[in-house]
Amino acid sequence: MYQSLVYISLVSSLRRFYAFAGAPVPDIFETLIKEQGKQDTLTSAHCESVKRRHHNQIEADGQKAGPIDVIVDIARKYHGKIPMAVASSGWRDHVIEGLERVGIKHLFDSIVTTDDMDVKKPKPHPDIFLVAAERIGVKAEECVGFEDADFGMQSLTSANFLYACDVRRLRMYPRNVEKRLSEVGSSQSESCVV
Repeated sequence: MYQSLVYISLVSSLRRFYAFAGAPVPDIFETLIKEQGKQDTLTSAHCESVKRRHHNQIEADGQKAGPIDVIVDIARKYHGKIPMAVASSGWRDHVIEGLERVGIKHLFDSIVTTDDMDVKKPKPHPDIFLVAAERIGVKAEECVGFEDADFGMQSLTSANFLYACDVRRLRMYPRNVEKRLSEVGSSQSESCVV
């Protein structure tokens, strides 16, 4: 019985965590602090500093986020042909470090993060995508956006982009690889065609 309760709690916690995907870190902590009634003992700034230290330690231990290959392929294919931007709720320094680590920062004409002064409201509001479109000189209704979170999909829709692609549904999206490989047999290799 106890193991079932722990499992249910863990699944519920993971669902709750992923429900925040795309939201700025301070906003996530503010919400969780309020939900837990901890406003008297915790601040989002404190939680954010703990998260940064934890993130830095994980990276120092060699665990770094890898690329989403299907998106990297698209960026490489269209580099120099169409203007492209990154619009992320992540910390600006982490976004830039991640793009540099993967070797694709140079592919983008603009990098917009939630902490940019021009972004008045974070995802799921459209601001970040509208700012990105403006910075690359393209009307929002002529842009195609790629997202990996529900808040981001809402944001793209609100920004009135021509098309909003949910990358979680793309073949070979990192979190989907194991399921697909088990479906076709792990001895077969798959390739991604974009």
